[in-house]
Amino acid sequence: MANQKKKVSLYCINVKIQSEPKPTPMDYYEIITKVFKNDGFVNYISDKAIAFKTQFAGKIEFHKKELPYVYGKLVRFTIIKGSNWYNRGTKDYSDVTIPENMYPNPVEVDYIFIPSIHRFLLIKGVLSVRNVEKFIQESFSEYTKKGQEIVANFQKSKDAIEKVLNSKSLLSLDVDVSYTNDDIGPDAKELIDGMLKEAGIGNINSKIRPDSTGVLDKKSKMIEGLIELSRDNGSVTASIINSNDKKEKIETINHPEITSIEIDDEDQLNNNVVLLFLKKYPRQNVV
Repeated sequence: MANQKKKVSLYCINVKIQSEPKPTPMDYYEIITKVFKNDGFVNYISDKAIAFKTQFAGKIEFHKKELPYVYGKLVRFTIIKGSNWYNRGTKDYSDVTIPENMYPNPVEVDYIFIPSIHRFLLIKGVLSVRNVEKFIQESFSEYTKKGQEIVANFQKSKDAIEKVLNSKSLLSLDVDVSYTNDDIGPDAKELIDGMLKEAGIGNINSKIRPDSTGVLDKKSKMIEGLIELSRDNGSVTASIINSNDKKEKIETINHPEITSIEIDDEDQLNNNVVLLFLKKYPRQNVV
């Protein structure tokens, strides 16, 4: 009897170092290993935090090059502060000492990070991709070199992007985007990406409104390029007229892309996932 295939779904976070000179894969590798070795955590809401639980090194051959990656588990836990507790049984107050480094309600999830394409992959499950994005943004920023800045953006759904581009009318557009680190994409995306880099613009946060016509031209290189660029490098909020002639608001930040892969051998999960994303995100320069 043949082995039953297992389906695994993943979120993808684009983790960029903006710097001059351009960052190398080793820059990314050094930062993620430093975060793990220093055992930091990010308190992303009042009583919840995320940290690296484990981290291991892997390698894969791709286009006759041996490319490193790291993998392991993230853990989320609850932070409890304060020593003065109320005892409902005795109706009195008690001093409680919580053991050092002990945190309740832990949950964990697998991750993979590929330095050569600076993509952080999160197995879909118990952790929100938006919270993990915040964890990466804050924890990685602690270990940048002078002149480096971390920008983390989870990948937005292709369907959400296409719904904006294929709408009957685009009434308004709010964009929040940054340039890529040599990703290859559609012509309009590469045009805007190149213009941002040439002008030294690390981020654009702008409200785009139409002239007296009342609509924006979705086919213009500027509008199309900004929308395409936002998929991996930011987000857009668009007001459109949809295919049912109804006005609709689309916020791509609410629509993360989910990539699924089927595997026969769970031991080969990491290599299969890394290979899939190396093919999915071709680079102008894979070192």
